Parts: sequence; structure tokens; C-alpha cells
Amino acid sequence: DQNQYKLHFDYFAVDFNEEFSAIYGGVLEDQTLFVSHCVEHILKLYQSPSANQKFMLGHSIGGLIAKALFTDPEFDPYKVHTIITLATPHTPVIVMDRYTREFYSKIDAFWEDQRKTNLSHVTMYSIGGGSRDIQVRSGLTTSASADCASAAPAGTSARVSAASLAAVYMCELLMLMIATHYALRWSAC
Repeated sequence: DQNQYKLHFDYFAVDFNEEFSAIYGGVLEDQTLFVSHCVEHILKLYQSPSANQKFMLGHSIGGLIAKALFTDPEFDPYKVHTIITLATPHTPVIVMDRYTREFYSKIDAFWEDQRKTNLSHVTMYSIGGGSRDIQVRSGLTTSASADCASAAPAGTSARVSAASLAAVYMCELLMLMIATHYALRWSAC
């Protein structure tokens, strides 16, 4: 085999077309259904059964949508084994409508009820933007469902939001997290 790498990762992105789901919860269910269809479509591209277990990385509301997928009774929870949330408000930043409140409540209740049973195979990392994130404060990015939660250090004097940092460092951070995740899993064997 000419390939020097033992692991191969394919990346897919879902674009919500600038929908303002952070301030209007009426689109959150539609976004969740859209991502569910995307996951099903992506998995059909692969023939290997081992390809059916995927990482999901969600930035901001995307992390919430990743958690919401599991509330759909049609979604097979064993297709995803790791969720990484970046600057995801696991607690709403602002509640401007009942849809947002109901969406968050449904996800929280589901994960609280299922975390130790049907979702015990899912590893969840939650990373906040740190004290300099002025869009999603770090206190909102912690989740009781997360196996590991941290916040970016405030090592810079610039006021940069997590959204800006994620756009610049998303690929590097993802590669580092995947490598770390596999290193931790393999070292336990």
C-alpha cells in the first residue's frame, strides 16, 4: 500500500444559508431534519460498515442541531459516535420565541434521560470561546451531557468572537481533536 496514512477522514459541511436560528427558533426543527437527511445521504456514499460511525462537529447552533438529531426517533444513534461542539450555546443566549424554549427543553430532557443508556456510546466534547467571546459567553457553552468541556484561553488582547476564530482555525482544530480522540481510545486498548 502506497498510502502512508492509516486513517482517512472525509469532511462534509452543512450550510444553513445564514438563517438566524440563534434568534428565531422556528427554523431549528427544519435545520435538524435537513442535517438528518444530509447524514443519511453521506452515509450512502460509503459501502464499508465501519464508515457508518461519524464524527459531528457543530459550531454555534450547529452543535445544538447535532445534539437534536438524536431526538428524532428515525435517526439511528449508532451512526454517530462523537459530537464536538464549538461555541455552542447549550443554554440559549436569548429567548425571543416559544420555539427556541421548546427546542432547548426537548433536547435537554432527551439527553438527560438517555445519556447513560441509549447515548452512552456517544463521546461529546464542548469547547467554548473563552472569556473574550462576546457572542456566546463561556457559561452558556457548558453542557451537562458533555464528557469533556473546556474554553479557549484568553491569551490575546483582541476581542475576537468564537465565530471568527472558528472560521480561521476550524480545520486545524478538527484534525487535532480527532487525533487526540483516537490516541485516547487506542491507548486504553
